[in-house]
Amino acid sequence: QFASSMAVLNNGIFAVVFYGPADDSPSDDSIYFRLYNENGTFFGWVTIVNQYQYIRQIDPVIAPLKSGGFAIAWISMGQEVDDDINQGGIFARIFDQYGNPLTDEFNVNNVRAGHQAAPYVVSTNDGGFIISWHGPDPGGNNDIFAKRYNAELEEILWTQAICYPLTKDCNQPTLSTF
Repeated sequence: QFASSMAVLNNGIFAVVFYGPADDSPSDDSIYFRLYNENGTFFGWVTIVNQYQYIRQIDPVIAPLKSGGFAIAWISMGQEVDDDINQGGIFARIFDQYGNPLTDEFNVNNVRAGHQAAPYVVSTNDGGFIISWHGPDPGGNNDIFAKRYNAELEEILWTQAICYPLTKDCNQPTLSTF
């Protein structure tokens, strides 16, 4: 298992997300999570997050949601740019507090050209969440992008090229709400 991330949910349960070899194809990777109770004992099964089962699904991040559930975002290699295994897109999926999926996986980034990487997800006080990542801007440099969703999981804000044209290279975004 690689690149683990953890979130403490409203009910005291915590979720750990990671990526590792896919069950049916050791050369491919998938995103998984597992839930633990307050004393650190796991319950349920290791659960696969991604529905697309081809190439590599990597670098998952997780955030607790006000509803008690959680949002997971990750990089899916080869899923959107003519199955180019060297190009990644940002995908996400939402689960309830018991690990049941509330959505199918969905594509977050609008720009499909170039490699999208370094996803980061944070919950908002109104029950929604924001996902940020970096990828190519209109000038061909790395830039930071973000997309906001409300509690009903509707896209309510799409931010394009946060750094462009102020600087030539931005990457590794992080978010915070206050």
